[in-house]
Order: sequence, then structure tokens, then C-alpha cells
Amino acid sequence: MKKSLFLILLLTISVCAVSCNKTSISESNFTDDNFIPCQVYTYSPPMVINSNADFATEGWSGSGILGDPYIIELLEFTDTIDGACVSISSTTAHFRIVDCTFSPTSLGSALDIDNAQNGLIWGCVTTANAHSINVFASASIDLFECTLSGTCVIFEQSEDCDVHFCSIDGAPGDGVYLVDCSSNMRIGESNISNNAASGISIELTDNTLIVNNVIRDNSLDQISITGSSSGNRVFNNEIHVGGMSGAIDNGDNNEWDDGVSIGNLWSDFSGSGFYYISGTAGSVDHYPRDHSSPLTLLTTTVTQPPTTTPAPGGVLVTAWEPMDFTLRMILVISIGVVYGVLVILAIKYFILK
Repeated sequence: MKKSLFLILLLTISVCAVSCNKTSISESNFTDDNFIPCQVYTYSPPMVINSNADFATEGWSGSGILGDPYIIELLEFTDTIDGACVSISSTTAHFRIVDCTFSPTSLGSALDIDNAQNGLIWGCVTTANAHSINVFASASIDLFECTLSGTCVIFEQSEDCDVHFCSIDGAPGDGVYLVDCSSNMRIGESNISNNAASGISIELTDNTLIVNNVIRDNSLDQISITGSSSGNRVFNNEIHVGGMSGAIDNGDNNEWDDGVSIGNLWSDFSGSGFYYISGTAGSVDHYPRDHSSPLTLLTTTVTQPPTTTPAPGGVLVTAWEPMDFTLRMILVISIGVVYGVLVILAIKYFILK
């Protein structure tokens, strides 16, 4: 009897320990999408890729086709060549740069991408010396879940590119700058703050979607549209007016709401009427909100990358949801009661007798 009770007590303590460990690991791993525990990076010298064949020559896994891209991952870049940690040009192969860090010891760009297609920069981190990510004359180049500190994101003469779920803070110029881009550019679900110029600046660029962002504390305008830019749509963003203004529109025929019921949240909105955007375009947000009516993320507009590549850190997470809080409390209390009873029985049989 004593031996059985001792084994039961030992088993219960083990179960409690495992349960506690699982709970803490789950919560710490997935509260912050960009937090990767126990991450190990490998130093890499600067990388120059000038053709599809160069991906294979470098020895990266994948074949460069849709569903099996070349994957460059878990590298740390601290040096530059020709002013960039990584340069990719004249490629059409599908590639992914996953979970890499860019912290050059002297000023340079993290990435220079020129005349390339089909690239995803996923879960990467930069520091202040990596002053820019430059995308020129390219298509389908996406940034996803990146944490950029002191880094401008610049798209020029490009199309069909995305910035999603990124943090862009403290850039030496505009946080995101689009110039002379043609169509289907998207900036969404990102925090863009504390940049030396505007948060988002669009020049000579048409048909860009700006949605689900928090834009604040940038030195000039939070959003700037200039240079005859037209057909751009800006809605469901949280815009904190500061610097020179909340937003300025010197373009033509741009929309600052969804045309139905959703505008933007403006920190200086009075709570009634329309919100008039500064600039020569005479643009109006017809459905503005203040902080008493917070915005809800529009999940239908979110673009997710394909799931053929594991999530950052090599862990593929699909449809993970934490246990309901009430159920967790019931489980914890139940285990505690059982544990307490077994401790009392153990004391009675092993100590008092």
C-alpha cells in the first residue's frame, strides 16, 4: 500500500511538472511571432547572386520552383560587399531568406534586390547599420514578419510586392518608400514608427493598398502620397497624428476608406463628421474613427505566404490556439486538489507511522 501511494505521488508530480512546462513553452513561443527561443545563427560572408544558377552554386536547398524555393536561412551577416550584405539580381527562381540577421559593422544595406522575382524575406532582423532594404525593378518580392530597426524599406519601379506583419522602427528616412511602382503593392498588418521622415511615403505610384497598420511618431507625415499617384486605397489603419501632419495627399483620386463603412482611426478626430486629408487632392475619409471605436483587423485582406516552408526557427505551426482560460483554471485547480490529498496521505503513511 505504501509503495503504491508513493508511486502514485511520484507520477502525479511528474504530470504536474510536464503540464506546467507545456503551458509555459506554448505561451512564450507564440505570444510574439518574431520571438524565436534558442536561435543559433551561422556567420556568412556577404553574398552576391547574379543568376538563377548562382543559387544552386551556393549550395542552398530547393530547386527554385514554386513549392520548392531555394532557402537561405539562419545566417548572420555582419559584412558588406559593394555596400550590401546580400545582393540578388537578374533572377526569376523562387527563393526565401528566412530567419537571417543583418548587422553590418559599417553602414550598408541589408539587401539589394535588382531585377528579380519571386522572393520572400521572412522573419529577418536588422540593426541600425543596415540602413535599407532596396528592391528595384522587381516583382513579387515580399517582406513577412520582419523586425527592422534603423532600416528603410524602398521599392522602386516594382510591382506586386508586399510588406506584412513587420515592425519598422527608427529608419533614417521613410519607413516604407514606394516610388514609380506600377500596381498591386500592399502594406499591411505592420507597426511603422519613429522614422526620420514619413512612416509610409508613396510617390508616382498607383494602386497601392495600405490596410491594418499602426503608424505613429514619425517625424514628417505618417502617410504621404505625392507626385500624381492615383488609385491608392488607405483604410482600417491606426494613424497617430504627429510630426508635420497625420497624412497628406497631393496625388489624384486616392481613397481613404473602403467606400462602404470602414475608414481609419485618427488620433485627432473629434468623433463626428468626415476627416479631411491635407494636400491638393482634397481627399476625405468618410468613415473616420476615434479611440472610442477601435479598429478590428480585417483578416480577409491578410496575405499569408505558402506553408511549404517551415515557420521561422524551423517549426511549422498550423492553427495553434491556446487552451481556453476557464478550462486551464479548472485543470490547474483539479491537479492542485489531487496533489494536496496525495501529499497528506504520504505524510500520514510515511512520516507519522
